Amino acid sequence: MTVKQVLKNLQALENLRIMQENGVLLPCPRCGHNCMKPNPIQNALSRRASVYICNQCGMDEALLDMTGQPPFPLTEWSMIVSLRGQCQDKPQPKIKTTKRGESNVSAVVVASHSRYGNR
Repeated sequence: MTVKQVLKNLQALENLRIMQENGVLLPCPRCGHNCMKPNPIQNALSRRASVYICNQCGMDEALLDMTGQPPFPLTEWSMIVSLRGQCQDKPQPKIKTTKRGESNVSAVVVASHSRYGNR
């Protein structure tokens, strides 16, 4: 990942935080599921970026920290994967579907969530 791409990702996360604070309801930037609560403070504040994520992703981050496992990289977050697909001449990642039929662009996130219960 180039410096330009990293800066673009950081700016996108900053813009997302501002949108969340202004009441815009978007999918979880970490997993891509449409499970965010309308009031941002009812969601989890990420330990990796200053944005709100769904409560299940917040629990996953906490459990990874508690058990000393490496964090789920920002470069694998659903939002960043989507941006990466837009900035490169590569095709978009294949969309996976969870048991409830929700789309997700990262198989790693699906595997991560399945460890702690399905949606």
